[in-house]
Amino acid sequence: MLDLLFNQLHESVENVEKWVETGKKENKGNLKLYYSATSSENNFMLLKTEENTAVAIRLYTVKSIVTSNPMFCEETERWVKYIMDKSVLPSGSSVRERPAFFQNQKAKIYNLQKKLIG
Repeated sequence: MLDLLFNQLHESVENVEKWVETGKKENKGNLKLYYSATSSENNFMLLKTEENTAVAIRLYTVKSIVTSNPMFCEETERWVKYIMDKSVLPSGSSVRERPAFFQNQKAKIYNLQKKLIG
């Protein structure tokens, strides 16, 4: 079971690395990946189209809240932009920095896999 989980995790990192290199997820749309060391117990997702804006918040578990309240969405967008300004942009990094970032992620996964499985 853990082998399958780690294989899928390795595959996910490989996929994200390819998407970051091309700037597109599976050749659709534009993709920018930001990495922040800021720890947040909750996951925030800002969903924005030309017509609508919404925020989804995952609360510690699989439960989540979605709102399109304009004031909340505007404040969340300001917060997300602030975090983005303080974050590393692997998709905008140099050819030398980007592979180092992903190698670091892969090493963390490998070390945990070795520790748990052997």
